Amino acid sequence: MLTNTLILFPLIFALIIRAVPRNIVWSVSLGASLFQFTVTSLAFYNFLDSPEHPGLKNSFQWIQSIGANWDVALDGMSLIMVGLISLLLPLVLVVRKNAIAETHNLHSLIWWMTGAMVGVFTATDGLLFYTFWEFSLIPIYFICLKWGDVDRVKTTLKFFLYTLAGSLSMLAALIYLYLQGDGSWSIQHLYQAGASLSAMEQQLIFVGLFLAFAIKIPIVPFHGWQPDTYQSAPLQGTLLLSTLMGKMGLWGIIKWLIPMTPIAFGLYQNGLIVLCVISVVYASVIALQQTEIKRLFAWASMAHVSLMAAGIFVWQNGGLEGSLQQMFNHGVITLALFYCGSVITTKTGVTQIFSMSGLRNNMPSFSGFFLWIVMASIALPLTSGFPGEFIILSTLYQYNPMIAAFAGLGTILGAVYMLRAYHQMMHGPSTYTFHDIHQNNKALLAVGSVLILVLGLFPNLLSWVYDGSIGNFFLQFSSNQ
Repeated sequence: MLTNTLILFPLIFALIIRAVPRNIVWSVSLGASLFQFTVTSLAFYNFLDSPEHPGLKNSFQWIQSIGANWDVALDGMSLIMVGLISLLLPLVLVVRKNAIAETHNLHSLIWWMTGAMVGVFTATDGLLFYTFWEFSLIPIYFICLKWGDVDRVKTTLKFFLYTLAGSLSMLAALIYLYLQGDGSWSIQHLYQAGASLSAMEQQLIFVGLFLAFAIKIPIVPFHGWQPDTYQSAPLQGTLLLSTLMGKMGLWGIIKWLIPMTPIAFGLYQNGLIVLCVISVVYASVIALQQTEIKRLFAWASMAHVSLMAAGIFVWQNGGLEGSLQQMFNHGVITLALFYCGSVITTKTGVTQIFSMSGLRNNMPSFSGFFLWIVMASIALPLTSGFPGEFIILSTLYQYNPMIAAFAGLGTILGAVYMLRAYHQMMHGPSTYTFHDIHQNNKALLAVGSVLILVLGLFPNLLSWVYDGSIGNFFLQFSSNQ
């Protein structure tokens, strides 16, 4: 029942909020997000009490004629991702609450997207997974198209074409798997169907699924949509894309791609890890050349998620643990980074990094928060950016020291471009006359900063949730091969 509530409440509320008077939309929506967070907290409590708690799973017939069921379940891994959604949702709703006139439409789309993403992380039926995957893409198209910058039509079309290609390839792969099975879309039956295929057939399925997930992450060379979309999208759209949607692709690799095509994965594993490391270095080098603040953060985000993908493809407990840890922490840090970028561009009226300086003189409180968030982004010890990245690099080192050395370049280059940008914008003489950020902004940044500190000091707060589920998942994966 809890899992159904976490999916269906946002979808129903997406309709309700459209009828709410504009002057109270934000308050009502924020209250609903706190309810969503409360239900998620209850799910955490029940899971820690008993991983097999009946409230965490639900199943009933959906389309009986083709064997499709409404099968949803929360385990330790999916709880981490659903928890991230519920934690960040009120923060996404809070930012720039008066900046868009059609608030009820924007909030409706955000809630629609929330329910669909929870569905992606909890679905254990192939057709249901695909349905939620597509459902989550529709609202972000409209958010970017309606409230994006001047190039929003061209940028959104590129995003649409990329994701359409990925979605169609995934659908074709899932249908083929379904036809080779016993007439069920159940994830376990699809695992068995995939394992029974020949090496050639598995490779075709692998390519179809991988294309969809690689575009969503994204990794080289499927990243062409990301920088322009991040730059053009409104702040809420950028936050949803950078903090949550990219994790859908990583989740697809963990839960669907590798277990369904074990032979193909074995053939491609080394090449995939190398590709992800290339993506880390490539994104980091491009980030060094950026002069626009949102594009800098976009490339930095791509470097980080590519490293997570590399950790997953090692396909060991350590890599998966580090990637899950980093998926959660990256969401928090990236939301804080893009919010800081929005504050800077709103205050100064410019987006070019090298066109501003001395902002610390005008915004001393903000500069302190921003520095702490930058330190988390470059994985400074005692920040939440450190534990997951360290585990991933350690796992890569055990797999291949040379690959780990190249992956570590992303961390080094990240420190260069992030600290250089901070120094340029915050230090030096100031020509501005505005004052420091409002107390509300300080409160929001304080929440993010405390989360970064707590999760940096106590990474076990997350690992307590997913450790057992990862062990069970690998046992299940082995038993299916």
